[in-house]
Amino acid sequence: MIAIDGVIGHGAPLRRVAETFTDEVVGLRGPNGSGKTTLLRTLSGLVPLVEGTLTIDGRVVDGGGTFVHPEDRRLRYVDRDPFPSGSLGQFLAFPLQCAGLGRRDRERFVDETVETFGLGDLSTLSIREMSQGQLARATIARACIGHPRAIFLDEPFRGLDEANKERMLTVLREQLRAKGLLAIVVSHDPSDLTRLCDRVVSFD
Repeated sequence: MIAIDGVIGHGAPLRRVAETFTDEVVGLRGPNGSGKTTLLRTLSGLVPLVEGTLTIDGRVVDGGGTFVHPEDRRLRYVDRDPFPSGSLGQFLAFPLQCAGLGRRDRERFVDETVETFGLGDLSTLSIREMSQGQLARATIARACIGHPRAIFLDEPFRGLDEANKERMLTVLREQLRAKGLLAIVVSHDPSDLTRLCDRVVSFD
């Protein structure tokens, strides 16, 4: 369970948020600039709370003089920020490497993920060679690799054509349910949230 009661913001504007997230798939809906991405980055530890308290499974990770760094929270914030040129396997394995997993375990998880998400056609491409749609598929798969405590997805289907979007929606939903993961998803498309999420929080 993740509970936040405080003020978030990176510069201005600031926003007060009081929400509790259990092991569920939650959608965030709202206009640009409403604080959706800032909330994901705050929960994951990339941006500190302005004031208030953030707890994960009853443990304070931000607030009252305590700040737990992102790599120690087991929360995975996944977007499409520039990634150094490398193979699909290196891209997928990056969060596992950050978590300290050994090479054999990383390779096993990568192989499983490539098969589960149908990424075999991308295995010969470097990250820089991938189109936006191909990178979206790889990014969604990287969100689910291994055993994160929770995952945060920021516009994960951006750049996908309808066929690939349908396929990735289906596989992602199955993976989230099978692993019992807490997931928070930002999307401007209401149909994505309706199909994927247990409930939707409005950031109007």
